[in-house]
Amino acid sequence: LEVRSHYELFNWLQEDVQRLLPHEAVIAAWGDFSLGLVCHDVVSSLQGMRTRSFSDATLQPFTSWLFKRWTEHGFQPFINHAFSDSALQSLESEQTIDTFHGMRTTLVHGIKDQRGRHDCLYVLLSDGEPRDPAKTLASLRFLLPYIDASFRQVAHLPGQYYEQPHQRGPA
Repeated sequence: LEVRSHYELFNWLQEDVQRLLPHEAVIAAWGDFSLGLVCHDVVSSLQGMRTRSFSDATLQPFTSWLFKRWTEHGFQPFINHAFSDSALQSLESEQTIDTFHGMRTTLVHGIKDQRGRHDCLYVLLSDGEPRDPAKTLASLRFLLPYIDASFRQVAHLPGQYYEQPHQRGPA
């Protein structure tokens, strides 16, 4: 699968992935969750649900909360049925809360980086419930490497990449 742009990623997620994992938005979060150094990419056809609609600081508490839950689930995919108060409270602004308010379920899975501190978490938001939760989780487990590879083929948006102090080059 070759994905070279955000537009190609959007089309692939909305067409091919949509048939197996119905969703309204996909949030990719990557970085060092333990230090809070996390970047985000938001892919959706919904108005107001784009990467540029949210700062990393706005989404970081929400994705860190889901990352913690994913860890508690033994790094296995899980379904978060409805946005609980704690999930919504982790979002900072009323506008952000309103954007997420119509979502009923969240599919969550990730890739734990065993060699470094660059974990990836993928969150698929939906306004409906999965018809067959076991099949949905199996599909997510199967598709995640392809979803991850597709996001990794797309360049960061300007200003999207953080630089850790210990990784800077010579002055």
